[in-house]
Amino acid sequence: MNEAVFSKVCDLDWDKTIGFDFVQQEDLYGDLESYDRVVDKVLAKYPHLNYKKVYHAGETRDHLTRNIEIAIKAGAVRIGHGLNILQRP
Repeated sequence: MNEAVFSKVCDLDWDKTIGFDFVQQEDLYGDLESYDRVVDKVLAKYPHLNYKKVYHAGETRDHLTRNIEIAIKAGAVRIGHGLNILQRP
């Protein structure tokens, strides 16, 4: 994730934006941990925006993916797809 791009979007301060949905092809780009660190860093600069985290996680062929766990621990208010949650009780 490009921190500069995310910061520019936050700089726009759109009053109709409530959050961001981060989507990636998990099999190609790995887990969400590095993305979440960038999100936390940028959102800390804009606390008045009160943006929510929405992550796509668990839509991968790799049943060992930690993305669902990372999304939950990160405080995501919604997890898109989450298909592999059945394999990670």
